[in-house]
Amino acid sequence: MKHLIKTVAAASVLASAGLFAASAQQSQEFTFAVDRAELTSEQAVRVAYQRLNVEAARYCEALALQANEQAYCRADVVEHVVSAVSHEGLSSLHVERTREARYVADRG
Repeated sequence: MKHLIKTVAAASVLASAGLFAASAQQSQEFTFAVDRAELTSEQAVRVAYQRLNVEAARYCEALALQANEQAYCRADVVEHVVSAVSHEGLSSLHVERTREARYVADRG
């Protein structure tokens, strides 16, 4: 079953009848569809995560934010979608990638 993830200017994460809405600070809507049944392999999870990051980056770039705000926007959108999907493999990959990014930033 395909799950539709929408990030809107709501105050909370809602889940209802397979439709997930995740909150963000933006007033425009971000939509991401993922079929959890297809997330059966590590490769499928990596492809979905990469697609999510690309779509989140495009969404945030379209908001005409400053560069540092775009990075926060993308991170926020990805975090909310990963949380809403609630898939163990996707969550694990997200934790791994965010740890790597923090390590690189700390080494700066």
